Amino acid sequence: MGIFVLKEYFTPVQYHIQVNTSPQGAEVLLLNREPLKTPCDFYIKTSDKVVNFVIQKDSYETLEESILLEKKDTILNYKLNEVRSEETVSMPMVPINKGLPSPAVYKIEESQDGALYLLLENGIVFSQNGKDFTVLYRGSPSDFTITPNGIFIVEGNSKLILLNSKGQNKIAPMPFSLARALYYSEKNNTLFIGCQSGLYSYNPESRQFIQLYKNIVGITKLYLSSKYLYIFANEYTNTPYLINLYRYDIETNKLSTVKRKIDAAFIGRNKLFIAMHRGNDVEILSSVEDTNRFASVGMIMDIPPDLNHLYVLNDKIYFSTFDGGLYANEGNDFKKIGTFAHIVSMGEYNNKLIVGTIRNGLIEDPISGNPQAIPIDVLTPPLYFLHSPDIPDILVSERGEGVYQYNEGKWINVLSFKKDIGRPLEQAFSEATFQGEKFIGTDRGVYIISNNVSNVNPPNYSGLSRNFLQNISNSLYDFSESGIYYFDNNVWERVDSNIPAVTVRDGTVIGEEIKIRNIIFHNNIIYVLTESNGIIIYSDGGKTASILKGTEGKFISAMCISPQGTFVASENGLYLIEDNQTITSLPCAIGYITSIVCNNNSVYFGSSNGLFQFKSGAFYQINKEDLHAVISMKVANNNIFVSTGDCVYKLNFPIH
Repeated sequence: MGIFVLKEYFTPVQYHIQVNTSPQGAEVLLLNREPLKTPCDFYIKTSDKVVNFVIQKDSYETLEESILLEKKDTILNYKLNEVRSEETVSMPMVPINKGLPSPAVYKIEESQDGALYLLLENGIVFSQNGKDFTVLYRGSPSDFTITPNGIFIVEGNSKLILLNSKGQNKIAPMPFSLARALYYSEKNNTLFIGCQSGLYSYNPESRQFIQLYKNIVGITKLYLSSKYLYIFANEYTNTPYLINLYRYDIETNKLSTVKRKIDAAFIGRNKLFIAMHRGNDVEILSSVEDTNRFASVGMIMDIPPDLNHLYVLNDKIYFSTFDGGLYANEGNDFKKIGTFAHIVSMGEYNNKLIVGTIRNGLIEDPISGNPQAIPIDVLTPPLYFLHSPDIPDILVSERGEGVYQYNEGKWINVLSFKKDIGRPLEQAFSEATFQGEKFIGTDRGVYIISNNVSNVNPPNYSGLSRNFLQNISNSLYDFSESGIYYFDNNVWERVDSNIPAVTVRDGTVIGEEIKIRNIIFHNNIIYVLTESNGIIIYSDGGKTASILKGTEGKFISAMCISPQGTFVASENGLYLIEDNQTITSLPCAIGYITSIVCNNNSVYFGSSNGLFQFKSGAFYQINKEDLHAVISMKVANNNIFVSTGDCVYKLNFPIH
């Protein structure tokens, strides 16, 4: 798999090319300028090298036209397929985000020109006045740092991006993974990168990565003083809230330990502050920056072992705990000054303290008698619709937050997730009604929420399994990664010990652990979409299992059963299965497909490039300017609800 690029400034998306190579084909996307001229130099980017090619033939009007790409003495044949995505469709669309919480703020940074930058779970936003925010970057950033030439961003823990006035420039692939911390030194023109496997540096001029130190794992934060680079590392798997603090000498390449097993630290204003537990109490220590001569500042009694942030502003020391408690000192005495929902970052703006929270965005001036919550409604947390095809309810899940139901023009919280230190954030996947009650399945269990929220987890439940619920013939079934269960008299009964963990090997169905992405119920048959075993078909209440022909061993991202046939999106492309027998590969250049739905006999595709209607063998893009990407869709009451990750839209049908 690769991406063909015609220089960096050419415009994307017109044609899809299917590579007919041996022993098996691969799919690539041609990004071409208008009009396409030949011969035309372009190159293919792969994971480890860049290869130059030349287009030798320019006739490309028909669906079956071939072009030849030449690399030295090797000739590769390609079939060119047209995708009429340039024809867009406009339709009424209403954003519906009222009532959804603001995203979690994981980092707060004020630039030298007075702008406020925030790191969110799904992007970076900034503001010139501290209140009105603009989206700067969409994605899954783990950290960013501001430099004179732009902003360096770590995307998805594995990609380094430089964002400047010219747009996004992806840096060469990093020789490591799980990068979580960045810090730029203007003096050395060096970007320092902390990751799971150690400390690295990157020189923007030479574009070279260098491993500086490898015997540190779990680096979470970096800070550069006048002489040393301070390294925060979480190296304790059993106590994830404790960190080790190291000092790295840039000139001598030597590493020394400052303190081990501390709760939090703050470096700035020529001083170093750390917080350490002493039994049930916490002691705050300080030293002159770049020395190890510490003195006690004060003790705080009876603090739970979950202190997470420390900050010093205007000679006042603040710290927060995972339960939302905010503390400050008066001399050598500390006292609690407020409780705010799940504080995850601290910073300052215009010489005032601000804290970032999980649900309420920013809290400005929390130490005053009138703290103000600043909503960040331009980029909400990623919103996924719950699997509930037979239920008109509109429910979305925010990872780590909870489940929200759309009712009379606003969102209402129906289930809040508990945040446990050191555990992944919880995510809901499905909804089902049974005997008048609403059930919700998450990756931590099953909840009843019709009255008081209660857990009804399957037996021997590990708490790490995705649960997809479905009402089948007035019986409630749970399709989970630990098996299929049905709910009878408030007790879960196992259907079969080998289901749904099955795969096909040498024509035999055997047991093997899998990951479920979604389920579809149609004509009393359950289709289970998996991440490695294709689509598993269950009948007879889950007692009989088989693999859908043509999907064996594939990663399945989406599926839809429509009057036209069954559409299946996999890592190998898009397929149409008719009568469960005939499998046709469809030309598709709309990006990574995240969801497929059918409404009024028309099929709609949500992808990384937007929303598309499939009609007469071609894709037509809908509301291209607003729907920049689609991560989830839901059909209800003749409308399609679309989540772009940061906003939910209601599309009014029908369209033609």
